[in-house]
Amino acid sequence: MPLLIAHRGLVDGPDINKENTVSAISSARQEGYDVEIDVWYHNGSWWLGHDGPTTPVEFEWLMGMDRDDGIDTHHVWIHAKSIKTLYQLQAQEWPGHVFFHENDPVVLTSSRYMWTFPGQELTPLSICVMPENTDVINHCRELDVYGFCSDWIHKIDKDLHRYASGKYLISTGAIDANHISSRCS
Repeated sequence: MPLLIAHRGLVDGPDINKENTVSAISSARQEGYDVEIDVWYHNGSWWLGHDGPTTPVEFEWLMGMDRDDGIDTHHVWIHAKSIKTLYQLQAQEWPGHVFFHENDPVVLTSSRYMWTFPGQELTPLSICVMPENTDVINHCRELDVYGFCSDWIHKIDKDLHRYASGKYLISTGAIDANHISSRCS
């Protein structure tokens, strides 16, 4: 089963009032989903927010969300919103997933997964981002990817579980030439 990542903590569609909020992120984590969050380091403090720093958080809270089950597994995918933020995450020795991008179609995360935007070629190491922005949302169960990052993670979760009886290709982590031509479009 692929990894399911709640984009900005959202699980049931876009909602500007809920995205990147402590409550949405905490709720998605409590449901067992990983989360992608937009993080800023600004004026010596950590912040959540997409277009700018909006909600202050403690670094310890970020760490708690990342490993709230107490095992050595990371559950938070930090989109560093500035180079300064990326640098501070490195300086603080952030142990989990982090990436920075502006308009790149594919970004290699700190954990060596390929953060892949709609319309780009997919591999078994790809996180297919925002499949709802293309028709791939209707074909998630047919893709061999590491995971999905979506505002509609409940819909994808239900779809994948419905077809878990063998129609869905489970990623092995090895890149298979037969699946490299799959496209997120």
